[in-house]
Amino acid sequence: MTRSKKTCFRPFGLALAFGAALALSGCQTLTADQCAVADWRELGAADGFAGRKQSYVDRHREACARHGVTVDITAWQSGWKQGIRRHCTPVNGLEHGLRGRSASGDCPANLAGGYREAYDVGREAYRARSEVERLRDEIDMAFVALSRTAPEHRASRRFALVSKRSELFAAENRARRAERAADRYRASLRTAN
Repeated sequence: MTRSKKTCFRPFGLALAFGAALALSGCQTLTADQCAVADWRELGAADGFAGRKQSYVDRHREACARHGVTVDITAWQSGWKQGIRRHCTPVNGLEHGLRGRSASGDCPANLAGGYREAYDVGREAYRARSEVERLRDEIDMAFVALSRTAPEHRASRRFALVSKRSELFAAENRARRAERAADRYRASLRTAN
């Protein structure tokens, strides 16, 4: 009997439920009940897809050891390898960069280059947007400071404000260029698929 594509690529339902529980449980990765019923391959796939390092299984091992349950490391690693391949795509790299997330450091060598290139494009757009936001905040604070400054000292505050506006103008141009580069990169990924 052959497995259908749908079966091979099912959406890791149980493992995703474990992932949600992990987010709510703090440092402990799994509860006693979760350790007892875990599908280690599915959990490994979910951990890989989430971009967790391969060493993350040690956290499961520690949590489950407290409950007298042994982790099936081989099954977890098999799933993790599948999940990390789904994680380490240029599309994900671009999105992670655009959101300011950390880059995945565990991508397989044959996928790392594409993921990292896309991540760098996205990260540049994120940094440029962050710089614009920072300068806008500084300008807002400069306006407040100007309004509280004695009239005889306002000239220097105005000069600082004009300088910040010039920085903002340049930063907005860099942000637009970086966003366009990210848009072009995203479009190239769509046409490549």
